[in-house]
Amino acid sequence: MNHALAVFTTGLGILFAVTGCSDGNYTDLRQVMEKQAEVVEETTKKLAAARNTADVVAEVDRFSAAMDQLAPRAQQLSAKYPEAMEALSRGRVPDSLGPIMRRVNELETDFFRTATGMIRFVGDPQVEAARRKFEQAMQTLAWRLSDPPRQNP
Repeated sequence: MNHALAVFTTGLGILFAVTGCSDGNYTDLRQVMEKQAEVVEETTKKLAAARNTADVVAEVDRFSAAMDQLAPRAQQLSAKYPEAMEALSRGRVPDSLGPIMRRVNELETDFFRTATGMIRFVGDPQVEAARRKFEQAMQTLAWRLSDPPRQNP
């Protein structure tokens, strides 16, 4: 689960930062970030309340599906605002996105604590399958935001 957590936090950080680090007002960026924050917040609450493997698997599946749905829009915004990648690499957050970025940082901390507590479910075949699905979703999402589109050979 530690690898999944590392992949998650890296992917989530890239996702939030890329869609959040642009100059100007960027209402569309804030909207995507707010939706992402809602998904993370709900997942954090549900994983904290998980009582068994079925609860964990159901929430990881829901989270992965939600992030997969958000990925194309986040990718579009990344292409629309290429300066976001530059801002991310320099660690700059525009004033207009400061409040949502603070919320994102708090949510990442809460999620990390919650996910760390899920260690009790590691080793269960269903949870491991969900973890792999989760990792794939996060890797795909991180790739969509951080790498240029691949050309077909």
